[in-house]
Amino acid sequence: PISALVGAHLLGLTIVIGGLAIAIPKSTIFQFGLGTRFDKLPKNAVNFIIREDIKGRMFNSYRLGGYLIWCFDTKERPVFIDGRASLYQSVFLRRSTYTFEQILDYFNADYLIVDYQTNMPFSLASEPDSKTWALVFYDDAARIYLRRKPRFANLINQHQFQFINPTDNAIAFLLTDPENYSLIEEEIKRSLNQSTENSLAQIFLAGLRYAQNKPKKAQEIFKLAARKQPYNPAGYFAIATLLHRLNQEEEALIYIEQGLKKQPDNWAGYELLGNIYATLKEGHKAIIAYKKGLEYKKDSYRLNYFLGYTYLMTKEYLLAEEFLLKAYQIN
Repeated sequence: PISALVGAHLLGLTIVIGGLAIAIPKSTIFQFGLGTRFDKLPKNAVNFIIREDIKGRMFNSYRLGGYLIWCFDTKERPVFIDGRASLYQSVFLRRSTYTFEQILDYFNADYLIVDYQTNMPFSLASEPDSKTWALVFYDDAARIYLRRKPRFANLINQHQFQFINPTDNAIAFLLTDPENYSLIEEEIKRSLNQSTENSLAQIFLAGLRYAQNKPKKAQEIFKLAARKQPYNPAGYFAIATLLHRLNQEEEALIYIEQGLKKQPDNWAGYELLGNIYATLKEGHKAIIAYKKGLEYKKDSYRLNYFLGYTYLMTKEYLLAEEFLLKAYQIN
């Protein structure tokens, strides 16, 4: 069995296959999992927890549990949940009847290590209540939040991110008072020092350079981020959204089109593309984009509304009435 082969490999044993003795050298490095994408594992988050000696009642995302069991002494840091769903039936029952914040309070969680998944149990796709929780670490794989308790006060003062929101796909937190730009940059650079696998922070830095009207520098930084996450279109959509809000439509078009090449079924991307064309007063191109988005999400109120409104602008009144009525029915 494969477990025996792995054990032999670790111990440096000799095994016999078909009468032939084969020496298996002792491994000096044992990596977690077979077929695992290591850029998705929260290695740097785990290192942060150990380095800062964070202890207490941990809450973790479902997907991360197995890796955390492998990393931690579970007597010292027991995980909240892992992939063995049958062992956690009472936890899953509460998930169906309580809000996320109520679950955290019920289990008296002291700190969270969570991923960005939206389709897995006990994932946290958005920020928890900032009055209760402080973000102290983030990278491409995970985020760490500490409950605002006196025993974490020093850690929070040292590591808290007050401006950055790593779950904000539109990086709207950059659309703030320019007086805060130096503080935001300080936070971004601190996060880059925390983790070498942080294309998110590089995307934020590129966005900040755009907000500071430094497009060439922004493009250089974004290329570095894109090389780290070549298959992830989220950065392209985030930068395009920011540029659209900054009224830099031509630049926004470049990024949204590249994002849609990587993820051609992203209906929200087509909505943004349509909005950019509408701002540029290219109504017919906007209509094509909105209709493409509707191929992937027919029940989108916004796509139907924007399409109807654009038909109104192009004086195609019957079509305008059709899609505005659909939007009204959906809403």
